[in-house]
Amino acid sequence: MPIVHVRGPEIVPDHAEALLNELARAVASGVSCDVHDVWCTYDAVIAQTVGGHLGRIAYVELLQRDTAVAAVRGGLEAAARVVAEGLGIPREDVWARFTPVRSGEVYAGGRILSW
Repeated sequence: MPIVHVRGPEIVPDHAEALLNELARAVASGVSCDVHDVWCTYDAVIAQTVGGHLGRIAYVELLQRDTAVAAVRGGLEAAARVVAEGLGIPREDVWARFTPVRSGEVYAGGRILSW
């Protein structure tokens, strides 16, 4: 189950919902999983600086179990592309990183998950 957390410029709720829906579809395709297994969130950042100047940048964190190179790259590339296009910023202004999710280190559904 990939989880994608985006931090970016303030946007209206309808735009955020559309962005997250497209993000879920793209990441699901990129990592080869069902779209219903992808969780996405968006946090608005009030101000950001790049080199001391205000800028429009986005941070994306992808958490998932699958650590195969193709799944990691597929998820990161899909997320960065959708976030850049959805926010109208260059892909160069999106910083995306992968965090592996390991068995026994996740609490969800009322219990510690193991696989």
